[in-house]
Amino acid sequence: MAGWTTREAIAAIRRAVDLGITCFDTAPAYGLGRAEEILAEALGPRRKDVVVVTKCGIPFVPEERRFGRNATYDHIIESAEESLRRLHTDYLDLLLIHWPDEGTPAEETMRALNELHRSGKARYIGVSNFSPEQMADCLRHGPLHAEQVGYNLFDRRREGETFAFCREHGIGIMAYGPLAHGLLTGQFSEETTFGEQDWRAGGKAFGLPIFERENLIRNVRVVEQLKGFAAERGYTVAQLALAWVLRRPEVSVALVGRAPPPRSRRRCRRLSGAWTRPTWRRSRGSCRARPATGRAGHFVGPHLLGARALGGLPARYSPHNRHRRPIQS
Repeated sequence: MAGWTTREAIAAIRRAVDLGITCFDTAPAYGLGRAEEILAEALGPRRKDVVVVTKCGIPFVPEERRFGRNATYDHIIESAEESLRRLHTDYLDLLLIHWPDEGTPAEETMRALNELHRSGKARYIGVSNFSPEQMADCLRHGPLHAEQVGYNLFDRRREGETFAFCREHGIGIMAYGPLAHGLLTGQFSEETTFGEQDWRAGGKAFGLPIFERENLIRNVRVVEQLKGFAAERGYTVAQLALAWVLRRPEVSVALVGRAPPPRSRRRCRRLSGAWTRPTWRRSRGSCRARPATGRAGHFVGPHLLGARALGGLPARYSPHNRHRRPIQS
């Protein structure tokens, strides 16, 4: 939660729990472990009432000042133990491999995940940013319960093969970036710029150049059209964007970034009926302005808070129903 004090971050997390948010997504890569520590402090005794998702597999390389890829058995076990310590818990609800490590065989990666799963230290296991081929390789050596991928109105690269594969194999999809990393909050203008420390200043979001100057101007205009479309139905564009992501039965969780408590409260309004088939057809007309997204690629950016359906996770992924498989459509 860059730009926030620890006190503000803790208050935001506690407010989120009060509002019914029951899933919190974090990782050692976020703040080099500090995000996990803050989450643990904020949850305290309420940890048992929520689902905690964390990741492993991209250790920071100090001498190169970058995150690497390491999904070896030893690293996964060590990373999981460190996360358990930082989160002040003896189990993780869901543990994901953050990014694929093509230098490590899937058999070795899955051996570590399976061991953590059998021991109860990771109640469910999965991957993030994996291709269908990479997931198929993993499934030869054990189960996968979840796949976390980027998905929003401006980024639909995963909507085809990945969604179909997860649907076929019963793997729940966690969608990160459903608000297009701020673009679909409706808070940007054609004059919006980003500070040097803001990763969006590079112009790209996970390989899509949606924040490059000409593209940003064009995309803001698309969002302005969607604002009017949403307002006709009594919603903000952010609420409609989240409903659009969650309209897909394969998507079980829409992960949203931190926001000040007043905005978080608005986003937590339930959206039943907000995105019907006729609504979807009309929205397609609104989007004919053709958002500028460019080519696909890879870029890493952080997020902390996760929320399902703007009103809590379904019963099948409630902390009180852990005997059932999580985030499955």
